[in-house]
Amino acid sequence: MDSDFPGAPESRYTLRVFGTPRLVAPGGEPVRLSARALAYLVYVHLARDGERTSTAIAAKLWGSKSARSLQDSLHHVRREIQVAAPGLLGRYQRDHRLVGRVECDADRIALASPAAGDRLAALEVLADGFLRGFEDPPGAQRFARWAQEQRQGYDAMFREQWAEAAEAAPAPERLVALGETGLRFDAAWVEAARLLVRGLVRMGRMDEAEERAQRFVSAAPQARTVLREELNAAHPPSPANDAAAAGDGAGRSGDVRPAPMPPGAANPPSSIRRRPRWRWAAAAAVLALALVAMRAISQRVLPSAACGERGYAARSAGQDYQPGTAVRPGQPFTKGWRLRNGGACAWSPGFYLRMEGARRDGMPWDGHLSRSQAQVRLGHGLAPGADWQAVVPMQAPIAPGSYEEFWSLRRADGSLVETDGAATFAASVVVLPARVAECRPGEARSGYVAVTVDAGRTFSPGDTVELGMSLRNRGDCAWPAGSRLSLRLPAGFTVVDSSHTRAGEPVPPRHIFTYTQRVVLPAAPGRYVVPTTLAGRGGERIAADSPGVRAIRVSVGRRDDYGKYRVCRPGELGPRFVSETIQDNAVVPVGGAFEKRWTLTNASPGLCAWAPGVTLNRAGGDSLSAGGRIRLDRVVLPGEVVTFSVPMRAPRSAGVYREDWDFRDWTGRTMNISQTATIWALIVAQAETERQRKTN
Repeated sequence: MDSDFPGAPESRYTLRVFGTPRLVAPGGEPVRLSARALAYLVYVHLARDGERTSTAIAAKLWGSKSARSLQDSLHHVRREIQVAAPGLLGRYQRDHRLVGRVECDADRIALASPAAGDRLAALEVLADGFLRGFEDPPGAQRFARWAQEQRQGYDAMFREQWAEAAEAAPAPERLVALGETGLRFDAAWVEAARLLVRGLVRMGRMDEAEERAQRFVSAAPQARTVLREELNAAHPPSPANDAAAAGDGAGRSGDVRPAPMPPGAANPPSSIRRRPRWRWAAAAAVLALALVAMRAISQRVLPSAACGERGYAARSAGQDYQPGTAVRPGQPFTKGWRLRNGGACAWSPGFYLRMEGARRDGMPWDGHLSRSQAQVRLGHGLAPGADWQAVVPMQAPIAPGSYEEFWSLRRADGSLVETDGAATFAASVVVLPARVAECRPGEARSGYVAVTVDAGRTFSPGDTVELGMSLRNRGDCAWPAGSRLSLRLPAGFTVVDSSHTRAGEPVPPRHIFTYTQRVVLPAAPGRYVVPTTLAGRGGERIAADSPGVRAIRVSVGRRDDYGKYRVCRPGELGPRFVSETIQDNAVVPVGGAFEKRWTLTNASPGLCAWAPGVTLNRAGGDSLSAGGRIRLDRVVLPGEVVTFSVPMRAPRSAGVYREDWDFRDWTGRTMNISQTATIWALIVAQAETERQRKTN
């Protein structure tokens, strides 16, 4: 919880997010904040409610760090803001919103009405650019990506509103203001320069119009013809004078002056001057519309003026590397999409694909599959019904997992074109675990993690319990399948099931495996010590980092389910993930049966005991098991470990499959497991080759 600070002042803070971002105090003086604190304010003010969680904000501002480090860093940033701008933030650590009175220029855009004055004011704000000139804090790649997405959205909004304002044919003063605003947004925008020159010409400021046109053409020669047309609109050249105008240098590069009048000729009255211009303009417009209509009918393509958002659409006509294709770590591959123009409008050469983001194992991922290529341009026109084969070189990551990279189709102005009715489409691969060499005798090392029973708990004589231990592979080689934990049980213990004392799969480096044995406790009360030994497949002993804890202590006497601990209240159970069998993206033969086991521990922050009745429930995904739920009918003390086992079977067809399970207390309330909503079984079902069948 944050400390108390003075209440919110009556005046407003001012938050500027366009141009150079800054926070201004109610008195008008700027508030000195670090770049990360300013990024935090901008994000919490503009992000949607679902994105303003502590985890999402901290990950955007710092990238990949431990959960505790992220929370501590976020606390320091909030503390900095609360000291520099009292009353701006909420009191509580998880209250990510601005409670003080804040005036933001982004809100002016959202509240702007279609009136000409309000629209122009909104355009002037947009023209400064979202967070223009802002240097992102080190490690804040996710924030930079979020800011880029916001910037592209605001840029598209500016162009759309600017085009609507220009089509309204406002007064010359408005044309000049729109042109100036457009050039401040994009100094090379030909349409903005054209609108500016047109407004100056209509206001009679010919010298200024010529000077601005010359200056623009010197930087953008391709605009010479367009701007000359605007200047000639004030003094249209006569047919007899065309040759003289051309011979006098009108065609020189950079010269956009209007054609001269004949020597000695007086300017005709305005009524006479305008008549030929309107006649020629009307005839040219009619001819142009007729040509466009004929072309649209012959090619079934709408004219560009009629191509709204619904005029553009794309359909997937095929792809290379189907979703879920298994690849080796670091393997280069080429992803190809065949996109078909499914709309009524032709695509211009400026259409392009843009990388929007990526996920790893269903979670946001800062990396990428594409090899330093975030955009792929079309480069040529594409008629309706035609296909474009877009190719992106990619490379699989080194770490195993399921990866997705999302792409979108964009027009030249950055606006989205939906593909198959969706905003994005994905490249999806599964990186298989690298082959790790198995440990030779004497190479394996293990580390203690936890025991399955709490040493401070007293069991009743004759209780059935699971004795075992969770151990981590601390070496650089994999423990071979068949490693075994031997329990030297004292007299009076009866073994019920010892099948889980042996690992049925290799244990990779840094992974945890839980070995358990179900036994019936002796009838005689007392404190028993069960020594343990971990051995490899051939019986060779695996060295331990902490040999002093390689024993399980069990107390047998009068039943004391809760001991010195209280019972957890609903919502404070704190289950934490310890280990699992069948690691993510494990390869399983199609139709093959396997057993998935998750080991959890009671990590309740209040050191309380779980009452009987907690359950593990199937929460969705693919059907790998019979579903249902697994109920735990015993007390679990703080630090005690429990294992849930679920028989599963791979589907009959090859592919990537995932089944999710959630954890609920005895009231039915769902609890996060190590800050995630579910745990899962994620496998790659593959058909066995002839060689594998013979080997098996």
